[in-house]
Amino acid sequence: MISMGRWSRREAVAGLLAAGVATGVRAAPHNGDRFARLKSQFADLQLSALIVSRNGRRVYAQGNLSKPYLMHSMRKSIVNLLIGISVDKKEIDLNATLESLKLDDNPPLTDIEKTATVRDLLKARSGIYIPAAAEAPGMKARRPARGSHAPDTFWYYNNWDFNALGRIYEGLTGKSVFIALDHYLAKPLGFQDWHIFDDTYYDYEGGASEFPAYSFQLSARDLERVGSMLANDGRWNGQQIVSPSWIAESTQAYSRTNYKGALSGYGYLWWIAADDSEAAPIPKDAFTAAGAGGHYMTVIPSLKLVSVVRVDTFDPNIHSKVYDTDTFNGLLRDIIAAAA
Repeated sequence: MISMGRWSRREAVAGLLAAGVATGVRAAPHNGDRFARLKSQFADLQLSALIVSRNGRRVYAQGNLSKPYLMHSMRKSIVNLLIGISVDKKEIDLNATLESLKLDDNPPLTDIEKTATVRDLLKARSGIYIPAAAEAPGMKARRPARGSHAPDTFWYYNNWDFNALGRIYEGLTGKSVFIALDHYLAKPLGFQDWHIFDDTYYDYEGGASEFPAYSFQLSARDLERVGSMLANDGRWNGQQIVSPSWIAESTQAYSRTNYKGALSGYGYLWWIAADDSEAAPIPKDAFTAAGAGGHYMTVIPSLKLVSVVRVDTFDPNIHSKVYDTDTFNGLLRDIIAAAA
């Protein structure tokens, strides 16, 4: 089992943080007037790290960029990338049912639940509503009654789906999620702050599902590399890391959510900007990895724009307002205006 490094902390060398030294992403000088509002927002929203990149060039950075922060639910979008790599290698069939994969849980799945496919789980439309590891209280409260919806008929942000995907990935590829992350993403992208034995852990929850949550930590600047790769059609330093076809398929809105703006749609483990009803809509090709406490990585391919927002959720004194969706949408619009 990978070491449970949930509480590991490494402090950065302060002089390297905002300057972006040795990050592999080019740094541009700040324009004080252009980014003044972002600087103010950083303090007002109690952010811990903020990076904005455009065309592979960092145009703004503030805070501790090298500290590995807990990913929370951002982890799900990273698992999407691992699954996509394996789909292209013909290791995973998205149309395979849980029955055909002989996947079961505690409590046992019903015959109807077993008709859910891997694709249904990616879309959070499995129709399987049983307790799952790492569920927040709000998720438990909103969980539909078991058997109330057949597979692929209803969207519910469901940790059971996400955790089961990790088990399916490991079973079909023969690799742990964390080893795969290290091999397919961390090493090719040159992560600077990633330590597989310190930054990963399986999160089991007694009395719930047998499937753990696959939890890990990444720094803001390592996430910036992931976003820049995705904004460049999955390429990094001339190497195709994730296929453009997988990115395109994953970032369509298959469901509408209860949110507005950047989180108004849901694809394959990505939040999609599907809402154009607001006065200042966020570009429709924007897709976001989001995590509890105020963690976001947004990629807008049409603008070649990447933004990374992190909050130190290890610190009990920080309660960032950016966790509120409307607040995040406002911050993202400010980021777009400043960078674009």
